[in-house]
Amino acid sequence: MVYQSIGLEDTQLNQTFSITIYRIVQEILNNTLKHANATTAIVQLTKHNNQLSVTVEDDGKGFDTSILTHSKGIGWTNIQNRIEFVKGHLDLQSRPGEGTSYHMEFPLPE
Repeated sequence: MVYQSIGLEDTQLNQTFSITIYRIVQEILNNTLKHANATTAIVQLTKHNNQLSVTVEDDGKGFDTSILTHSKGIGWTNIQNRIEFVKGHLDLQSRPGEGTSYHMEFPLPE
C-alpha cells in the first residue's frame, strides 16, 4: 500500500472528523483486501482551501458498481453513512477487470 498526503503539514483536524475519515478508508481497504484480489492500493489525502480530498485506488479485479444499489452489506452501509455524517461526496469508479477508484471530498469542519 502507498500513502500520500498533500497540504496537511500544519493542519489540525478535530477528532470526530479524523476518526470518521479513518474509518471510511479502513472499510474501503478492508473491502479491497476481502474482495478485490489487488496487489497495490494507493491512499491519498489532499487538503486544498477548506476541503479534504481522499482517494483510494486499487489494481484489483474491479466490479460492476450497480450491485451496490441493492447491497445490504454492513460495510458499504457504514461507508455511506459516515460520508453523509461529515457532509462528504463520493465518486466511485470501477469495472470488472479494471480495479476500483474511490474519490471523496469533504468540507473541513471549522
